[in-house]
Amino acid sequence: MNKQLISEIANEIVNQTIYENYKFYLILLSLVIITSAVSFFAGSYLKRRGENYATKQDFEDILSQVKKTTTATEEIRTKIVAEHSQEEDKRKTTRDKLEKIFHATYNLELWLEQTRSQSLDGAVFHINSSPLAEIELLQCLYFPECSEELNALDRATHSMIEWLLEINQLAFDAKNKGDYSGVNTAKFPDLHKPVRSAILDFRAGLIAKYANN
Repeated sequence: MNKQLISEIANEIVNQTIYENYKFYLILLSLVIITSAVSFFAGSYLKRRGENYATKQDFEDILSQVKKTTTATEEIRTKIVAEHSQEEDKRKTTRDKLEKIFHATYNLELWLEQTRSQSLDGAVFHINSSPLAEIELLQCLYFPECSEELNALDRATHSMIEWLLEINQLAFDAKNKGDYSGVNTAKFPDLHKPVRSAILDFRAGLIAKYANN
């Protein structure tokens, strides 16, 4: 209710004319009250709607952040699982190949002993059947840090094989002649010792550099 309206009503009361127009003023007063009430409730409603909208917007922002965080977490988890799986596969492969190359070194020792016996009998033996080729391949593919140890093993083994070939030819000739006096095996211990030492060093290098991988 504004000041002008109040002033007019006051004047009407003073002039005693309000009684004659009371219906008009009742309607006017009702309209003012209704207008004020509507304004009050409309303001409250709009304020509440604004708060609800803000709350909804905040919720959507939080939900969006949660989704992004969940996605990022899942990506990290997937990456960690994949890396762990790869590392586990790598360790398993290393263990399998380590076992295989160790087995090959034992086969090399056995092959050298068998070849020595065949050479002394003058029998034919095949150099290509040597396990040394398998050892070289495994070392090259899976154990590159043991290249020096393998080179030492190669040198010692090749020296032994050269001597075995020489003895084999001498034994073959002696067998045909029936005279083995020319076959001298005294050099064998001097050649076998470096081979044995190189094999042990090679195994030790493998264990030191790859056993804990």
